[in-house]
Parts: sequence; structure tokens; C-alpha cells
Amino acid sequence: MKQLALSQTSNRRALLAFIAVLSAVVITAAFTVLLLQQRHLLDKEKEELRVEMTLLGELATDSLLRSDYASVEGLIRRWVNKHSHIAEIRAVMPNGFALAEIRKSIPASHPIRISQPVSLNDRLLLTLHVTSDFSYKQTGFTTIIINTTLVSVLLILLLGWLLWDTLKRTALVPLRTEIIRREKNEHELQQRTAELEAALKELEIMHKELESFSYSVSHDLRAPLRAIDGFSRVILEDFGPQLDPAARGYLTRITAAVERMGGLIDDLLALSRVSRRELVMTDINLSDMAARIMAELQEQSPSRQVSVRIAPGLSTRGDAPLLHIMLGNLLGNAWKYTGKTSPAHIEFSGVREDGGVLWFCVRDNGAGFDMQFSDKLFQPFQRLHSAGEFPGSGIGLATVARIIHRHHGRIRAEGQTGLGATFCFTLAGDALHSGPAPDPSKPERDQL
Repeated sequence: MKQLALSQTSNRRALLAFIAVLSAVVITAAFTVLLLQQRHLLDKEKEELRVEMTLLGELATDSLLRSDYASVEGLIRRWVNKHSHIAEIRAVMPNGFALAEIRKSIPASHPIRISQPVSLNDRLLLTLHVTSDFSYKQTGFTTIIINTTLVSVLLILLLGWLLWDTLKRTALVPLRTEIIRREKNEHELQQRTAELEAALKELEIMHKELESFSYSVSHDLRAPLRAIDGFSRVILEDFGPQLDPAARGYLTRITAAVERMGGLIDDLLALSRVSRRELVMTDINLSDMAARIMAELQEQSPSRQVSVRIAPGLSTRGDAPLLHIMLGNLLGNAWKYTGKTSPAHIEFSGVREDGGVLWFCVRDNGAGFDMQFSDKLFQPFQRLHSAGEFPGSGIGLATVARIIHRHHGRIRAEGQTGLGATFCFTLAGDALHSGPAPDPSKPERDQL
């Protein structure tokens, strides 16, 4: 009996030792498997986050190319509000300017951070720095680890021979959960993509309808204006002697206003055509184009004495008619706003930055403008000078900006009241990298 008891004790000890070692192996294996699974899911989460940021960048590309930064910021904000796992996002322009910085009030306890560039044709447009909160999945993993350990130990102690079956079920449950979760996420991502594509298509339709509406309104206004102008002139010609001076003055002011309105309609139609015209890209010598434009301006005002300097050999690639309109507006403005300056100087030159970006600049020593109002320069019908000082409709620079944006370029303006203005622009073919506008005070040796 004693020997049997010793044998039973020895067997019990051996069984306990085996169970303890097996439990340790099972627990270690369970921890290892789950930690590896957690690392795999963390990598997958990063990859899915990159996919989401790539999709967000594609949706924002069109607005970035139009420099519509308000739309880009709004799109990013809606994206963050719709995705609860995103804790922080920063959208940084290539020049370092933070276009958007959104941070939720609750910090991420298990953050995942990535930086996703947004580019088009190897041209960097934006960089998205994103922090995603992984805590909601981390908590689930902690619970799974604890439960798996307890269940494994309990099954080993009670049913050792079911160890293999238990391990098999323990390994398959997380895998099945992951497959279901991944399929659900893919379905949600496809659904969100379809919704965003539909919204983008609707925006494009609205934009085209707005352009068509602007064109139709401008075109249809001509008939009533012609009627007003015609009847006013008939009254002046046929009944002028019978009218008192005040009445004739009113009719004269009506015809003048109709003429100004006609000019505004012409400018609106020109702006609409700029947006609707299909680009035909060719190689263009901007120096020759600028020389022809200045010669035409001089023929229109032969009595003016203006010193003109045009740097030779400035070439680019773009749509020739549109670039002629753009350069004509810039040089025409320089010609107009130096009308009260003596001596008047106008210069068209090129400045190449250290990184290779070529900026084309139009400088003058005319009326200039106050830099605090520079944000109004490229908006339609926004003028910094009254019509009494300098005639115009306020459409010219808006047309310039539209043409440059259609060529995926940029434009900047600098000026000082009474000391002149400088307008510098780049085009897509010349912008080898993104950077700040050139310094108009660069020495002559930097100019082409």
C-alpha cells in the first residue's frame, strides 16, 4: 500500500509537473501567437490607414490644383469627423505651411502615426501626418489574452486529452474574427469610396452647371442692354432739343452705364471661355509674346514714353491663346497703372530659384497697391483702385489666376502704394519643385 501510495504520489507529481510544463508551454504559445497576431493586425491597420489617406489625397487633388484650400480643409475635417479612430491629422504644404491641423479632445492611448505624401505626376502637393487610435482593438486583444490563458489552463487541468482540440479552436476563433472584421472593413471602405465618388461627381456637375449658367446669363443680358442703349440714343437724337439739360444728362449717364455693363458682360464671357476651353499644349517663347504685346500697347498710346525691358529666351509649355490672354492682362495692367508715373518702367524677366523653379515676373513702378488687400487681387470684380483713377472691370487678374491654375501653376503678387507692383507666376512645366515665391529684390545676376 505504501509502495502504491508512493507510486501514486510519484505519478501525481509527474502528472502535475507535466501539466505545469504543458501549461507553461501552452500559455507561452498562446501569448506568442496572440502577440504575433496583434503585430500583424497593427501592420494591417497601418496599411489600411495609408489606403484611407491615399484616397483622401486623391479626393483633395483637384482642389489643390485649383488652390482651393478652403475646400481641402473642409474635406479633411469631414473625413476626420466621419472616422472616429483618427485622433489627429495635419495637412502640410510643400513649403511648410500647415493647411489644416485637427486634433480631437481625447488623446490616443495607443497611437499609430503615419505620414502620407499626396502627389501628382511626381509633383508633391501635400503631406498628411495622421495619428490613429488603436486602443479599441488593443483592449480587445488584452481581453482575448486573459480569457485564452484561463481557458487553456482550465482545459489542461480538467481534460488534458482535449488539449489539441482546445488549441485548435483557440487558434481558429481569432482568425475567423479577423477574417470577418477584414471583410466588414473592406465592405465599409468600398461603400465610403462609392459615396465619395458620387459626391465628387455631383460637385463636378454643379461646377459645370455654374459655368454654363454664367455663360448663359452673360449672353442673354446683351439683348435688353442693346434695347436700353438704342432707345436712349433715339430719345437723345430725336427729342434731345426738347429736353432740359438734366434729362439729357440722365440719358447720357444711362448710355454710359450700359456701355460699362457691356464691358462687364464681355469680361464675364471671356472668363467663362477661359474655364471651358480645352488646353492645347505647345512650346511657347514668352519673350517674343511679351514683345508683341508691348508693341501693340505702344501703338495704342504712341505719345507715352515707357522704358520696357524684356529678358530674352524665356520659354515654357502651355496653351498659346490662353497664355497670350494671361500675359496681355499682366502687361496691360503694368501699362495702365504706370500711366501717371514719369518716367515709367516695365520689365518682364525670369528668376530661377536654387531648386530649379523658374518664375516669370512682370514688374512696374506704377501706382502699386497696399499688401493688406492683396487677397482681393485675383477675385472677380474686386478692385483696389477706383474707376475714376484707372478704368477697368476687375476681371483681368481673375482671368490671369484662372489660366495659371488651369496650367497647374502658381501666382504671387507684391506691391507698395506709389512704388509699383510685381506679379510672378510659374507654370506646371517649369515648377520642378514647390517653394515660396521669388524675392523681387534678387540681384541681376540671378535673372535670365
